[in-house]
Amino acid sequence: MKKARKLTREWNRTFWGVKFTSSLDENPILLGSIWRIEKTIPYPDEPTRPMLFRTRAAARKWCKEQMEKYSKRTDHLADWKFRPIKVREQVYALKEKR
Repeated sequence: MKKARKLTREWNRTFWGVKFTSSLDENPILLGSIWRIEKTIPYPDEPTRPMLFRTRAAARKWCKEQMEKYSKRTDHLADWKFRPIKVREQVYALKEKR
């Protein structure tokens, strides 16, 4: 019987995400792919993914643009806050139970 091969493309990387807060909800959330401008057609059963940036500068720039856009509004959306936060992405294979 052959021995199972180990997954060699595991990773553990640090990125920058965006924390979103609103006056309507006291719990902040990590923004995901739904906020992206360019939309892709998900494959069947594709999980949602957080919106990640490789550099803090890129995350800050995106947050600044969103804050400027929503601060001009006169409704409750003017209270929306976007803040870059450091996140860790870990991907590894789980051992199968037999």
